[in-house]
Amino acid sequence: MLQADRASHLEQEALIDEVLELQRRLALALQRSAMPEWVELELTMAQFKTAFVVAQKGPLSVNTIAEILGVTQSTVSHLLDRLEQVAIVERIPDTEDRRRTLVQLASRGTALMETLRQGQRGDAHALLSRLAPEDLRALVQGFRAILRLTEPQPKAP
Repeated sequence: MLQADRASHLEQEALIDEVLELQRRLALALQRSAMPEWVELELTMAQFKTAFVVAQKGPLSVNTIAEILGVTQSTVSHLLDRLEQVAIVERIPDTEDRRRTLVQLASRGTALMETLRQGQRGDAHALLSRLAPEDLRALVQGFRAILRLTEPQPKAP
């Protein structure tokens, strides 16, 4: 029985490795269509990271962005200047403290981040529409199984 358990464990590990590799390849394929827009912007990695932080956590103060990135406020200000030039972020007044300015994604930044995160939704839809119904059902079943593991479970009374 021990040998059967080991074989089952090895199969599970191989399947996990394959799922992770397939997920990586699919993410790259879906994001390829977004890359030309980002490449044309000619952003540095630091500028991209700044935009990504604002996208994930914004609106944020310059100080907060500096803390998250581990750089000085002056560095963040320079990064934001460039991101403002290409309409990725915008500075807005803080409604709670008029002395402060917050940074949020501009509409172009929001659109680009959405494109980068998901690739082109239309491309993904077109790809999925080519799957047979039984493959789509299997995909839905797999996603639901993963979500059950990640979502909080109700506590028993």
